[in-house]
Amino acid sequence: MLFETMIETWSIGGKKPRPIDILHMYGKGFPLGSTRHRVFNNHVRIAMRAKRINNEPLAILQEFNDDLRTYIWETVLQKQTRIEAQFEALQQGALKHADFRILFEVKLQDMRESGIEIPREDTLYRKYLGKMNSDYRVHLLSNDWRIDGPDKPARKPMTYREIGRAVALLLEERQDIHASNMSSDQLMALNDKVVSQAKQPDHGGGAANANKQKGEAIVCSYCHVADDHFVQGCPRKAAEVRGEYDNLMARYRASGLVCPICKTPGHEPKHHMQALNDYRDSHQTAGPGKAKTQQPPKNHKGQENQKGRGKGSKSGKGAPAEAPCVVPPGFVRCKWGKKCFAASRDGKCTDYHPPDE
Repeated sequence: MLFETMIETWSIGGKKPRPIDILHMYGKGFPLGSTRHRVFNNHVRIAMRAKRINNEPLAILQEFNDDLRTYIWETVLQKQTRIEAQFEALQQGALKHADFRILFEVKLQDMRESGIEIPREDTLYRKYLGKMNSDYRVHLLSNDWRIDGPDKPARKPMTYREIGRAVALLLEERQDIHASNMSSDQLMALNDKVVSQAKQPDHGGGAANANKQKGEAIVCSYCHVADDHFVQGCPRKAAEVRGEYDNLMARYRASGLVCPICKTPGHEPKHHMQALNDYRDSHQTAGPGKAKTQQPPKNHKGQENQKGRGKGSKSGKGAPAEAPCVVPPGFVRCKWGKKCFAASRDGKCTDYHPPDE
């Protein structure tokens, strides 16, 4: 039906496509190597052999459609069961509310076209709330919203479509609050999350990070998921590096597939471990089977420990002592040295580093 609509639109006010063009255009819509594509090519070969390809292209197209139904089909019960399962599995997760909202509408339209009975408005209202993120749900139910317009009294949403408009008002309110606290101009795009402007940890994980994040939400600076992981262990980043993110998001939009660990789409459980392994591998200083080289210990004066340097060190003929580091006034030397995570990640550190670091 969509193909016929496209041909009718293409034929308005211009040169109409020839029947042979319609036939070939129809065949180009199938993925290469798929069953539909092979069946189409076989029918074209048969028509060319019988010298019908130029004289009866529309008849060949109809024969192909009739024959294709004997290769691939889906029963009504199978289709209804599949669509209902996709609708029940739909969750917002890490999706923007706009993407989640249109997916909800698409699944309802699929149900209508498949002959499935659409639930009542109050049932759709409860299902929409249950599939939303808890953050939105709490704010929507605890406040009244001017859904009918800025000059109308505020009220609570009564249908799932009104919930969508209320979320838009919520995002608009958050963006206004965020814009009033900004120190520089940025693009004012309505997004689902306003990421906290609190400083991220400077020097890796562990107890120091736990203390810095105490009382604050942990927000991944890569995927912006809150209270789940740091950017060093982002599973979405691991999936994108391996080129698997787009396929997994397509599977989520089609079947609602999410990660069973964190309930967010775009990655699988294996990507959680792969992200940690990537972070570990990027910070290893020695290859497999090689011992890590350590700098000689230093005393409180910044000089090398003389123990084990040989006899020449006592007479002053040994290796020269390392020159003390001179820190400019107003700066403090970074205690992490060459292992500073902020310097390796961002290329800069708030503390002083000598040129060799």
